[in-house]
Amino acid sequence: MEIFERYNFKYEIVKNIINYDLPFNDKIIKNIELFYSLIKDYKNNILFKNYFYQGSNSANLKYTYILNKYGAQKKDNMLIISDHVIKDDKKINKKYDLINKLELLYDKDKTKFEFKSIIHTIGHIFKNLNNKGYYFFNIIKFDSNMIKFVNLLLLLFNHIYYYSDYILCFEFNPIINEEKFKDLLKNIENVEITPLINLEKISKQQLDRSKLNLEIITSIKENNIDKYFDITNKLYFNEMIEQQIHSHNKNINEKFEKELLEHLKLMVNSFESNKLESPIKYEEGITIYDTIIKNNFSKCLEIGMGYGISSIYILLALQKNPNNEKKLVSIDLLQSTQWKNFGIKILKFFNMIKYHKLIENIHYIELPKIVANKENYEFIFINSWYSFENMIIILFYCSKILQKDGIIIINEIYQPGIYKCIKYIDNNYKHFKRINSPPNIAVYQKIKEDNRSWDYHNNF
Repeated sequence: MEIFERYNFKYEIVKNIINYDLPFNDKIIKNIELFYSLIKDYKNNILFKNYFYQGSNSANLKYTYILNKYGAQKKDNMLIISDHVIKDDKKINKKYDLINKLELLYDKDKTKFEFKSIIHTIGHIFKNLNNKGYYFFNIIKFDSNMIKFVNLLLLLFNHIYYYSDYILCFEFNPIINEEKFKDLLKNIENVEITPLINLEKISKQQLDRSKLNLEIITSIKENNIDKYFDITNKLYFNEMIEQQIHSHNKNINEKFEKELLEHLKLMVNSFESNKLESPIKYEEGITIYDTIIKNNFSKCLEIGMGYGISSIYILLALQKNPNNEKKLVSIDLLQSTQWKNFGIKILKFFNMIKYHKLIENIHYIELPKIVANKENYEFIFINSWYSFENMIIILFYCSKILQKDGIIIINEIYQPGIYKCIKYIDNNYKHFKRINSPPNIAVYQKIKEDNRSWDYHNNF
């Protein structure tokens, strides 16, 4: 990730300035024009419709990763601009911590930026963005004027991060007023700056990306799913691996982490579902790992195994426990069907299958058996059914088999059914204590046995 620090540069309008071109710019434009001419022929192709614009392509992977890393805590205070006009008056008259521009508009040939749209967005930044707020946007190509625009944003933000084809602007702190800034954009052709961006590096990346898009179209033309996913995901998973390693969590072995995230490419092979299922995010995995290490847990249970990412974090932590009886039990009805045994394959790859037991059955059959057998667990991770009735059943039985001082972590709490269940716990489970956690999960510790009366209930 390239970082640009704020600095004072000359930003007066200069007449008759000679603009610079990016190296390879003619080749980039030619490839982009060819790409958009080809997709017209394949826009109804099943592979193109089901994957290229539906979450398993590289753009959405990176978009999701960026929001998780930098903007997840701002989900409730984010303005998303998908067009330069926002019609909802309630949104227009509110301040936000994050403005997220889904795409910048181009001319009909997709080769030149429409700065009219950008000027509208700048208006929202001055009106709707809180001080020290963020502004994110993605672009499909650079040209001379866009490079100027990115540098000019240093007049509005303290730091700018360039990550792949995304620009992340941090800490809104303008040193120029809105009218003057818009005037610079309207006269962008005559604005003289010394760009901080390494033009040759950026141009090379854009050229590679344009070539990649043409290879994607070729794989679509051939209806070659393996080739398509290999092209669109391998490069971008490597970028995500690099960024996650940069977080330098001291508890995780860097070599292991690199191998783990490299093998996340297994996720894209779930062709039958026509969508990419989200893995356990890095922050959630670290929370799982740290919780087990800190409490020296040895008996762990997870409801829902999927691709085995949570299993890896749990077992990695269990490896540091000297208890010979350490184990992880995973209840997952669909491991061999929907998930094609990917979770089991990953555990075998990392030589962790020794401490693992899979129960391939439905949770509401297996959990009562565990209660009847008087088994108990110190740590439970719930990453399964999203409906309220299923979650409340899982929670009921898990509260019975969780030891005192044990911990339950519930994933995907923004799902409506799970969110409702979380409200029920917070208002009724007085024997549970909620612990601070990343925004997408809820962490509870069982602080005592359940001694509520038989008719106890609080509205939620």
